[in-house]
Amino acid sequence: MQQDYNACYWVPQKREKGETVNFAALYVFPDDLGNIVNAAYWASQPASLQKCNPSVTPDQAKRFAIAMQSGAPFDYLIHVIGWDPWKTTHLRYGYGYTWVPSQIDPPVPVVPGAHEPGLPDYDPDSPATGAIDVAADFQAMLVAYEANKKGV
Repeated sequence: MQQDYNACYWVPQKREKGETVNFAALYVFPDDLGNIVNAAYWASQPASLQKCNPSVTPDQAKRFAIAMQSGAPFDYLIHVIGWDPWKTTHLRYGYGYTWVPSQIDPPVPVVPGAHEPGLPDYDPDSPATGAIDVAADFQAMLVAYEANKKGV
Protein backbone atom coordinates (compact mmCIF):
# COMPACT_ATOMS: atom_id res chain seq x y z
CA MET A 1 0.00 0.00 0.00
CA GLN A 2 1.44 3.35 -1.01
CA GLN A 3 1.42 5.91 1.78
CA ASP A 4 0.82 9.62 1.37
CA TYR A 5 3.52 11.83 2.94
CA ASN A 6 0.85 13.59 5.00
CA ALA A 7 -0.39 10.35 6.58
CA CYS A 8 -0.49 10.48 10.36
CA TYR A 9 -0.78 7.37 12.49
CA TRP A 10 -1.58 7.29 16.20
CA VAL A 11 0.45 4.64 17.96
CA PRO A 12 0.21 3.89 21.69
CA GLN A 13 3.42 4.25 23.67
CA LYS A 14 4.68 1.31 25.71
CA ARG A 15 2.92 1.17 29.08
CA GLU A 16 2.87 -0.88 32.23
CA LYS A 17 -0.20 -2.67 33.55
CA GLY A 18 -2.65 -0.22 35.12
CA GLU A 19 -1.23 2.90 33.44
CA THR A 20 -3.40 5.05 31.25
CA VAL A 21 -2.73 4.98 27.54
CA ASN A 22 -0.65 7.85 26.17
CA PHE A 23 -0.67 8.37 22.46
CA ALA A 24 2.12 9.79 20.34
CA ALA A 25 1.73 11.03 16.78
CA LEU A 26 4.08 9.38 14.33
CA TYR A 27 4.33 10.74 10.83
CA VAL A 28 5.07 8.00 8.36
CA PHE A 29 6.95 8.97 5.23
CA PRO A 30 8.04 6.85 2.28
CA ASP A 31 11.65 5.66 2.53
CA ASP A 32 12.73 7.54 -0.58
CA LEU A 33 11.34 10.93 0.53
CA GLY A 34 14.48 12.07 2.37
CA ASN A 35 16.82 11.20 -0.51
CA ILE A 36 14.67 12.93 -3.10
CA VAL A 37 14.02 16.14 -1.18
CA ASN A 38 17.59 16.38 0.11
CA ALA A 39 18.90 16.17 -3.45
CA ALA A 40 16.44 18.91 -4.45
CA TYR A 41 17.53 21.02 -1.46
CA TRP A 42 21.22 20.84 -2.34
CA ALA A 43 20.50 21.50 -6.03
CA SER A 44 18.56 24.65 -5.03
CA GLN A 45 21.49 26.10 -3.07
CA PRO A 46 23.87 28.66 -4.57
CA ALA A 47 26.79 26.94 -6.32
CA SER A 48 29.16 28.22 -3.63
CA LEU A 49 27.12 26.45 -0.91
CA GLN A 50 26.52 23.20 -2.80
CA LYS A 51 30.06 22.20 -1.80
CA CYS A 52 28.85 22.16 1.85
CA ASN A 53 26.91 18.97 1.20
CA PRO A 54 28.52 16.41 3.55
CA SER A 55 28.57 13.85 0.73
CA VAL A 56 30.73 16.27 -1.29
CA THR A 57 32.86 17.69 1.54
CA PRO A 58 32.90 15.31 4.53
CA ASP A 59 35.22 17.46 6.66
CA GLN A 60 33.23 19.81 8.92
CA ALA A 61 35.98 22.44 9.21
CA LYS A 62 36.24 22.62 5.41
CA ARG A 63 32.46 23.01 5.11
CA PHE A 64 32.60 25.92 7.57
CA ALA A 65 35.39 27.60 5.57
CA ILE A 66 33.47 27.10 2.31
CA ALA A 67 30.27 28.54 3.82
CA MET A 68 32.06 31.57 5.28
CA GLN A 69 33.88 32.26 2.01
CA SER A 70 30.66 31.96 -0.02
CA GLY A 71 29.40 35.32 1.22
CA ALA A 72 25.84 33.93 1.08
CA PRO A 73 23.62 33.50 4.14
CA PHE A 74 23.93 29.89 5.22
CA ASP A 75 22.26 27.48 7.60
CA TYR A 76 24.92 26.46 10.11
CA LEU A 77 23.17 23.27 11.19
CA ILE A 78 22.75 21.99 7.63
CA HIS A 79 25.73 23.48 5.80
CA VAL A 80 28.37 23.08 8.51
CA ILE A 81 27.25 20.56 11.13
CA GLY A 82 25.79 18.37 8.39
CA TRP A 83 22.24 17.87 9.65
CA ASP A 84 19.81 16.30 7.23
CA PRO A 85 18.05 19.12 5.30
CA TRP A 86 14.67 17.36 5.18
CA LYS A 87 14.58 16.38 8.86
CA THR A 88 15.84 19.77 10.01
CA THR A 89 13.37 21.72 7.88
CA HIS A 90 10.49 19.41 8.75
CA LEU A 91 11.13 19.78 12.50
CA ARG A 92 11.51 23.55 12.29
CA TYR A 93 8.31 23.87 10.31
CA GLY A 94 6.50 21.63 12.76
CA TYR A 95 7.64 23.78 15.69
CA GLY A 96 6.23 26.89 14.04
CA TYR A 97 9.32 28.42 12.48
CA THR A 98 8.70 30.08 9.11
CA TRP A 99 12.25 31.45 9.12
CA VAL A 100 15.44 31.00 11.12
CA PRO A 101 18.44 33.31 11.25
CA SER A 102 21.45 32.51 9.13
CA GLN A 103 24.81 31.89 10.78
CA ILE A 104 25.76 35.57 10.66
CA ASP A 105 22.52 36.79 12.32
CA PRO A 106 21.68 36.81 16.04
CA PRO A 107 19.66 33.82 17.28
CA VAL A 108 15.90 33.87 17.84
CA PRO A 109 15.49 34.88 21.52
CA VAL A 110 11.99 33.38 22.02
CA VAL A 111 10.60 30.30 20.29
CA PRO A 112 7.41 30.57 18.20
CA GLY A 113 4.26 30.77 20.28
CA ALA A 114 6.03 31.68 23.51
CA HIS A 115 6.34 35.06 25.22
CA GLU A 116 9.12 36.24 27.49
CA PRO A 117 8.77 39.70 29.07
CA GLY A 118 11.48 42.04 27.85
CA LEU A 119 12.32 39.97 24.76
CA PRO A 120 10.83 40.31 21.29
CA ASP A 121 8.33 37.62 20.32
CA TYR A 122 9.07 35.50 17.28
CA ASP A 123 7.26 37.08 14.35
CA PRO A 124 6.67 34.50 11.61
CA ASP A 125 5.82 37.23 9.12
CA SER A 126 8.93 39.39 9.66
CA PRO A 127 12.09 37.43 8.93
CA ALA A 128 15.46 38.92 9.77
CA THR A 129 17.54 40.16 6.85
CA GLY A 130 19.35 37.18 5.32
CA ALA A 131 17.17 34.67 7.21
CA ILE A 132 16.65 31.10 6.02
CA ASP A 133 13.08 30.75 4.70
CA VAL A 134 11.92 27.53 6.39
CA ALA A 135 8.38 27.66 4.97
CA ALA A 136 9.62 28.06 1.39
CA ASP A 137 12.22 25.28 1.83
CA PHE A 138 9.57 22.94 3.26
CA GLN A 139 7.08 23.63 0.45
CA ALA A 140 9.82 23.32 -2.20
CA MET A 141 10.83 19.94 -0.79
CA LEU A 142 7.28 18.63 -0.99
CA VAL A 143 6.89 19.94 -4.54
CA ALA A 144 10.16 18.24 -5.52
CA TYR A 145 8.94 14.97 -4.05
CA GLU A 146 5.58 15.18 -5.85
CA ALA A 147 7.33 15.97 -9.14
CA ASN A 148 9.64 12.99 -8.66
CA LYS A 149 6.66 10.69 -7.92
CA LYS A 150 5.01 11.82 -11.14
CA GLY A 151 8.25 11.42 -13.12
CA VAL A 152 8.46 15.11 -14.00
